[in-house]
Amino acid sequence: MPTPDDRDLTTVAAVKAWLAIPSAETGDDDLLQSLITDESVGIADLLSRPIFEATFTETYDGTAGGLLLLRVSPVKRVVELRVGGVVIPEVRAADPGGSGFVLDGPRGVLALRGTRFPRAPLSVTVTYVGGWDADSIPEPIRRACLSLVAFRYRGRTRIGQVSQNLAGQVVTYQQRELPLDAARLLKRYQRVMPV
Repeated sequence: MPTPDDRDLTTVAAVKAWLAIPSAETGDDDLLQSLITDESVGIADLLSRPIFEATFTETYDGTAGGLLLLRVSPVKRVVELRVGGVVIPEVRAADPGGSGFVLDGPRGVLALRGTRFPRAPLSVTVTYVGGWDADSIPEPIRRACLSLVAFRYRGRTRIGQVSQNLAGQVVTYQQRELPLDAARLLKRYQRVMPV
């Protein structure tokens, strides 16, 4: 059986429960595991963002403004913010009027207090921890993965088939790359700002 990947958004057991496949039936477990890994990676690509928590170091042009939208959210913490080579401290709760940066973690926004980002190319460098840990990945993302794996698994026997006549009834199959329910679940997490 292929080994589960650290980036997998669901498990073989969850997919089998979703598809009502008895857990004792293991003949397609390797296929399901491969589909889980493929669709998990595909979801990250579709969302144009990493999903799992990691440390990122990014360099930005200064904009002469006071806000900076980081490429990955949510942000757990900022390890270091450098502006023009100078380390900028975080504004602490004990000193709310102090100079430095304030982090809006869920949105991934840094706001400067008492200064601005200089208008200069590649003058801002941020190292931060962003993404979700395995236990906090939003349920809609996990459900979308289940839906995609089920869609691919059930669709493998009718590749290229648009419809079929079953006992006098015409059954039409969905001809989409992404099922509508998965697209709806993922839409709010898709990164739309240019990288």
